[in-house]
Amino acid sequence: MSRWGYFFRRLVLAIPVILFGTTITFMMVRMGPIDPAAAIVGMGDPSGLARIRRNLGLNQPLWKQYIDYMVDMLTFNLGQSWVIQPGTPAYDLVASYAPRTIWLGFWSVLIALFVGIPLGFYAGLNPNTGGDYFASFGGIVWRAMPNFWLAIILVAVLTNSGQFFAGFDWSNWLISTKVLTPPNLDFLANPLGAVTDPVDWWVRKGGDGSFLAALKVIAPAAIVLGSASMGNEMRIGRTAVLET
Repeated sequence: MSRWGYFFRRLVLAIPVILFGTTITFMMVRMGPIDPAAAIVGMGDPSGLARIRRNLGLNQPLWKQYIDYMVDMLTFNLGQSWVIQPGTPAYDLVASYAPRTIWLGFWSVLIALFVGIPLGFYAGLNPNTGGDYFASFGGIVWRAMPNFWLAIILVAVLTNSGQFFAGFDWSNWLISTKVLTPPNLDFLANPLGAVTDPVDWWVRKGGDGSFLAALKVIAPAAIVLGSASMGNEMRIGRTAVLET
């Protein structure tokens, strides 16, 4: 089979997988214990609950709700936000959050690759040594740690860095920045500007004009997001080197 034939075959097989996944999602949301209308207006307003259910079509039979859900999804009719920003079109929210999400994902992948692969190569080139055991154990731990738990621990450590490490203050390390809240998240709306114009990039967006500061702001979240991938890359790299 040619590569194009294989590609189109996999593309066609992806359709039932997507339909199955969206069906399971619909069943979990609509047949679970949480009422979407109650999540929007709360349980203390019966008239508001009835109005929201009517507006969202939740008073319709479940099979009709499923058909409307699938038709809207396949026609890219995402509707409006009811919880995050009520009345705001979903496409506006996607356009607002997509650039910063892509920027965060880019750095999480980059950090995972540049940390995990060298560690894996080192472990594979030095098998059954102290360094190999240390790197392998570290990869297992990074892969096993839940991201939400690691994020809480990292926030606690960074905000109290002066207490944990004498003479070290994360907020003033290398360059002075806020630890948890960037000065203005709008600077992430054009992440490629950091590459094409790193000197003036952040100052136009309300920051202090330093690419290092922007990287420092994004690094903790990127490390947390890429932690599981870091362990996977380390183990794959080690196995590949040993096999070679």
